[in-house]
Amino acid sequence: MERGRWVVVAVALAIGVAAGYSVRHWPDAPRPRLVPAGVGTARPSTNAGPSPASAGSAVPPKVGAWESEFAIALRLADSNATEDRLREIANMVPLEQVAAALEAADRQLPTDLLPVFAERVLRRHALLDPESSLRMIDRFANRDFEAAARRAVFETWIGKDAALAEAWLLRQPHGMARTRNAAPFAHALARRNPAEGVALLRRLSADIFRHELLTEFFNAWQEIDPARAAQEGKPLLSNPRNAGMLGSIVGRWARRESKAALAFLHGIPEGPLRRAAWSEAVGTLASANPREAAQLASGLPPGAPRTEALGRVLSEWAQIDSKDALRYAESVTDPATRKVLVLSIATALAQSDPQAALDLVKQQRIDTGAEWAYKLVAEEWGSRDPEGGLRWIEDLPNNPTRQQAFQGLMETWAARDPKAASAYAANLPPGSRRQEAVGLVAQAYAEVDLGGAVSWIKQLGQGQEQVNAAQGIMWRLGQDNPKAGIELIDSLPRGQNRDGLVSNLVNSWAEQSLDDAVKWVRELADGSDRQAALAALSGPWATANPAAAGEFAVSLGSGNTAFAATVASTWADQDPAAALAWAQKLADAEARSAAMHTVVERWAATAPSEAAEFARSLKGPEATASVQAVINTWAEHNPTQAAKWLEALPAGETRTTAESALVGVWANQDPVAAARWLTQQPETSRTDQTVASLAQNLAQYDQGAAMQWAASIRDGERRRAELVRLGQGWIQSLPDNARAWLKQANLDPDVVAQIEQSVPSKKPDR
Repeated sequence: MERGRWVVVAVALAIGVAAGYSVRHWPDAPRPRLVPAGVGTARPSTNAGPSPASAGSAVPPKVGAWESEFAIALRLADSNATEDRLREIANMVPLEQVAAALEAADRQLPTDLLPVFAERVLRRHALLDPESSLRMIDRFANRDFEAAARRAVFETWIGKDAALAEAWLLRQPHGMARTRNAAPFAHALARRNPAEGVALLRRLSADIFRHELLTEFFNAWQEIDPARAAQEGKPLLSNPRNAGMLGSIVGRWARRESKAALAFLHGIPEGPLRRAAWSEAVGTLASANPREAAQLASGLPPGAPRTEALGRVLSEWAQIDSKDALRYAESVTDPATRKVLVLSIATALAQSDPQAALDLVKQQRIDTGAEWAYKLVAEEWGSRDPEGGLRWIEDLPNNPTRQQAFQGLMETWAARDPKAASAYAANLPPGSRRQEAVGLVAQAYAEVDLGGAVSWIKQLGQGQEQVNAAQGIMWRLGQDNPKAGIELIDSLPRGQNRDGLVSNLVNSWAEQSLDDAVKWVRELADGSDRQAALAALSGPWATANPAAAGEFAVSLGSGNTAFAATVASTWADQDPAAALAWAQKLADAEARSAAMHTVVERWAATAPSEAAEFARSLKGPEATASVQAVINTWAEHNPTQAAKWLEALPAGETRTTAESALVGVWANQDPVAAARWLTQQPETSRTDQTVASLAQNLAQYDQGAAMQWAASIRDGERRRAELVRLGQGWIQSLPDNARAWLKQANLDPDVVAQIEQSVPSKKPDR
C-alpha cells in the first residue's frame, strides 16, 4: 500500500521584543525603528525568533546590496554556517526593504535555502502588515515555496489576531485568490489555534472551500494531537465522505494509545462512517504496528472491506518482516482471502527482490493475479541478458503472464540499448507482438535519444504500428522539440489516429511554452487538426488567460462546444461571475448551453444557493440541465441543504430530474439518510432510476430495505432484474437472512426461484 504522507512543516515562533516595543493592533501599530539600535553590541543568537524591528548586529546593507550579502553567505564552506548567516541577514533587513530583499533572494538563493531567509523575513514583516506580506508572496518566481511562505505569514497573523486573519480570508473572492490561501491558513490555524479552527468550520456552509479548509486543518492537527483532533473533530467528520479522514486520525492516535483509539472506534454507531473510519485507521496503523493493525482489521465485518484492509496491513508487514507476514497469511482459512494476502506480501517483496516475489506466488500455486511478478523478473532479464530473457519468456504459458513478462523485458532492454531493441522489434513478423514491441521500444528510445527515435519511426512502414509508435513519443516531442513533432505528424497519413497525435503534442507543448502553442494553433486552417489542437489547448490556455481564451471561443462561431465548455470550467473556478457573463454572450446555442451548464456547476461548488437560484431563473431545457448540475455538485458537500432547496421546487420535469440527481449522489454517501428523505417526498416525482440507484447503494448496509425499495420500481422488467440481482448478492453472502426475508416477502415465485439458483456451495469464512 502507498504510505500516507501527511507533511507538516514544524516551525517554532518566538516573537522577540529586542526593539523595545510591542504591537497591539494591526491597523494602528506604531512603525518600528528602521535602523538597529545599539549597533556594535554583542551579536544575538541566530536561532532567536523574529522581531518586528531590526534587531541584528550590524548596519543593514544599502538598498540593492542584498545580492552581495547572499553571495558572501553562499560562499561559506559549511552549510550550517550559510544558514546561520542567512538568518542573520533576515534579522537585519529594514522593513521598508523587505520587498527588495525578498526579490533578490528569489533570484539568487537555491530552492533549499530560500525558505531559511524568506520565512524569517516574512514572519517579521507579518507582525506589522500581514496583508502586504501575502502580496509579496504573489510575486515569487519560485512557486514551490509559495505554500510554506503563506503558512509562515498566517502562523504569525493567527498568533496575534486569529479573528482578523479569518475575516481577511473570507473577504477574498471565490476563485484563485481564496483557494491559494485556504490550505496555508488552515494549516496555520491547526498549529496555532485549533479551537478557533473547529469553530470556524462549524460556522461555514458546506462547499468546496470549506472542504479544502477541513482537509488541510485536520491533516495538520492529527500530526500534533490526534486524540483531540478525533474527539473534537468527530461532529465535523460525521459525513461518510469524511470517514477516511477520521480513520486516518484514529490510526495515528492508535500509534500512541491503541486502547483509547480502539475504544473511540467502538463508540461510533454501526454504519458507513464506522466501517470506513475503521478501515482507514487500519491502514494508518499498519506501518507502525502491523500485528495490531491486523487484529483491528479483523474487527471489520466479513467481506471485501475487511479483505482489502488486511491486504494493506500485510503489504506493510512484509516490508518489516515478510516471514512473519506470510505465517499470518497462511493462518487464514478462506482461500480467496488468503490469496489476496499472499499477493499483497509478494507485491511488497517485489520492490527489493522480484525473484523472491515470483518464487512466493509459485510456491503458493497462484496462477492468476500475479502476472506483474513475472513482469518484474523479466525487467531484470532485460537489463542484464535480454536474449536469455526472451528464451525464458518462450517457456511461459501463452497467456497474460507471458504478455506482461514480454512488456517488462522490452521496456528495460530499450532503455539500456535502444538500437538493439529497435532492431529486434522491427524484425519481428507482423502481428500483435510486433506492434506491442514497436510501441514499447519507441517510448523507451525517446527517453535516451529523441532524434534517434524519430528517425527510426519514420523508417517503419506506414500503418497502425507507425502511428502507435509516434503516439508513444509525442509528449516528449512537445516538451523538447515541437517542430520535429509537427514534421513527424505531417509525414503520417491522415485519419482519426492523427487527431490523437495532434492532441498529445499540443498538450505537452502548452505545458512547456503556451504562447508558442497558441500561436501555432491560431494559424492552423479549419479541419480535424485544428479541432484536436483546440481541444488540447483549451485547458492550459484558459488557466493562464481565461479572458483571451474566451474571446477566441467567441470568434470561433459554431462547432466550438468542447472548447467553450473547457474555458467555462476553468474560468468559473477563478471568477464565476465573469465566466457567466461571457458564457451568455456566446452566439452558438449549443456552445452557450454547454458553457452555462459548466459555469453553474462550478459556481455551485463555492456558492450553491446562489447558483441554484440562477439556474432556477432560466427557462426550458437550460433550467432543467442547470438545476441538475447544481444539485450534483451541492449534494456532494451538503445533501441536506440541497434537499431542502429542492423541496421548494414545483412539481414537474425540473424537480423530478433534480430529485433523481440528489438521491444518486446522496445514496453513495449515506443511503439510509437518502432513503429516509425519499420516503417523505411525493411518489409521483420518483423515477425508477432514482429508486434503483438508492436500492443498489442501500444494499451495502440493509439488504432487506434495499429489496423493499427495488420491489417498488414501476417498470415490471426492471423491477424483476433489480430484485434478482440484489437477492442473488444477498443469498450468496448471508443465505439464512436472505431466505428468511424471501419467505415472508410477497414476490413472484419465479423471481424467488432465480434468486435461489445462485445459492453458494459453502458458507463464506467468518
